[in-house]
Amino acid sequence: MAAIMAAMSVLTAFRTLSLFEPAPFALASPELDRLYRSWREKRGPYPMPLRADIDPLEIPYMLGHLMLVDIHGPGRYFVRLHGTEMARRVGYDLTGKMLDALPVPHYRNLALGHFDEVASTGVPHRSLTDRVIDDRLLRYEAAILPLSHRGAVANKLLIGMRYLS
Repeated sequence: MAAIMAAMSVLTAFRTLSLFEPAPFALASPELDRLYRSWREKRGPYPMPLRADIDPLEIPYMLGHLMLVDIHGPGRYFVRLHGTEMARRVGYDLTGKMLDALPVPHYRNLALGHFDEVASTGVPHRSLTDRVIDDRLLRYEAAILPLSHRGAVANKLLIGMRYLS
C-alpha cells in the first residue's frame, strides 16, 4: 500500500479533461461513448434531454454503472441511484443520500467540483481519474451528463462510470 500511495503522490492523481460542446467528444470506454451519443440524440435541438427521455431499458449495457443525481443547488446533490457495480467497487452505497455522505473527502470534493460545473453550465463533462481501491491503482472514466425537466436548465445529472484498468 505504501508503494502505491508513493506512486500516487508522483502521479497527477486527478487528471480531468473537460470537453465542451459543440464539438462532440469520444470517450475511451465504448459503453460511455455509446451513452454520450445516446444523450446527444435524445436532446435533439435543445441543450440537454429531459429526464423523461432517458429510458433505462434502452441502456442495459450501463446498468450498475450509473448514478442519477438530483440537483438541489450549488454544492447540494441528492444521489437518487448509485449503481450497484459502482457501489460494490468502492465499498459504499450513496443511494438515497446527499453527496456529502461520500466518505472520502478528496473524491467528494472532486465530484462536487465536476457536478457544480455541469449543473451551472449545462455542458457535459468527461473526466479521467486515478484511484486506489483494494491496494490497487485504478483509472476510471466518467461522463457527467445534465438532464432537465424543461429542456434548458439542468435539474438532474446522469453519471456513467467505467474503470479502464
